[in-house]
Amino acid sequence: MNKISNLAALNGVAEISGSGFAYVPTLNDENNSESGYQFCTIKSDHDFSGGEISFTVKLESPDTTVQLILNWGIFPLYVCFNDEHFAYSLKSYQNQINQLTPLTQTGSKSNIKVGVEYEIKISYKSNILRYYVNNVEMLYWNYNLNRAPISFNAFGSGAAHVSDITVRDDKPKAFVVMQFTEQFNELYENVIKPVCESIGLESIRADDMYTNGLIISDIIQSIQQASVIISDITPDNPNVYYEVGYAHAAGKHVILMCDRERQKLPFDLSGFRTIFYSNTISGKSKVEESLTKHLDSLYIR
Repeated sequence: MNKISNLAALNGVAEISGSGFAYVPTLNDENNSESGYQFCTIKSDHDFSGGEISFTVKLESPDTTVQLILNWGIFPLYVCFNDEHFAYSLKSYQNQINQLTPLTQTGSKSNIKVGVEYEIKISYKSNILRYYVNNVEMLYWNYNLNRAPISFNAFGSGAAHVSDITVRDDKPKAFVVMQFTEQFNELYENVIKPVCESIGLESIRADDMYTNGLIISDIIQSIQQASVIISDITPDNPNVYYEVGYAHAAGKHVILMCDRERQKLPFDLSGFRTIFYSNTISGKSKVEESLTKHLDSLYIR
């Protein structure tokens, strides 16, 4: 577990202290008590894509809201404490209508007491985000998170104290889907696995699993838990196509690879970006470079 140590206010007023901050209510117009309060955003230097985030929060007014922001950027996810109508909610920002839209919400605001510390924990595994308060699960939602800085919003007429912001990061995984023959074993061991390791990804194939359960259950769980799926679709292998289809349906990032000797891709896959490679000495460095660029573009490390 790592404590967040670097925080900075982007707007509004906040007092930064150690691994936390205090939101300071500040009028938009100090000469007009009806002008409303400045919206405060605090950003950290810690990127998150999976694992756990925990912190404590204490409010000094029943109309103050604190939001943890994940997926910072185009599709941010807001984990809300003491929101407008509910005690706990998950919201997403919709660019089309320029506003936050509730995904799921629960709890009466009357249950949140001023001056009381609440322990918040957010867990994200296998595309499922779980929201705990005092170790009790309040909400969960299926969501595809991208790696982005952990940030907070705070607003309202009373102060809010957020402390002990702690993160346990899961190492992102790449699940590799391919036929198990010598040619593709060499591609995995000599190209895909070293490239993944070089950028901080743990690579795994179905033959790396040593469980007593059904292999298809292990494969589905691995796809769900992976940050990216890398698949070689050179031969017409029904198992490979099944797993690629499942990954696409699960909303996963999928990188396809194919030997240039194949003349034509199946129609359903022809529209996806594919790394074509040559099984030669010079082709090795080119496919390594291309795969690295594709993984870098996903920003999943």
